[in-house]
Amino acid sequence: PMNIAVMVYFLCGVASAFLAPRWTWYYTLEEIVRNASMVLMFFMVVKFMNTRRRWNFCLYTLLVLMALTSFYGILQVTGFDFVNWGRIVNVTTIGNKDFFASFLTYTMPIAVFIAIGIPNRFDAGLYLSAAALALYNIVQGETRGAWIGLMVLSAVTVWFELKYGRVREILGSARKKLMIGGVTLA
Repeated sequence: PMNIAVMVYFLCGVASAFLAPRWTWYYTLEEIVRNASMVLMFFMVVKFMNTRRRWNFCLYTLLVLMALTSFYGILQVTGFDFVNWGRIVNVTTIGNKDFFASFLTYTMPIAVFIAIGIPNRFDAGLYLSAAALALYNIVQGETRGAWIGLMVLSAVTVWFELKYGRVREILGSARKKLMIGGVTLA
């Protein structure tokens, strides 16, 4: 049922690009590509991540990427960089420190709550270490938007984990009180 909606969305984008003034066509086409990639990513997630096993695989892959990029960000801060960017960079693993900080902002709360909800203490330590590396890179990146995003996404992650996630089984009946308190505090 999503095929028709996706096709209409693309056709609306092409029509708006065609009807736009000629001098804005480049920017309009650039935005269509960005919006199309967002829709196709959502479409792929809906079609592919339909089992708990696939969801966990994608989540763990994302967290491994977070740990690797965080480690590379620390290498950049200390002066060991494998890529010649043409200038001195400070924690910009993806090429832009704001993009990198937003990636870490999305993934760090997930790593923390997986560490809280996982029964194996060694794995919990690995996830907390990856979250600490991400937090270090957010501090070193000096982006204010990352702190605002981290506050909001941490509150949303707390609510999601208490309602649906792994932490729900740990807390039991205190869950609703913590949900209301956490959302109020956030």
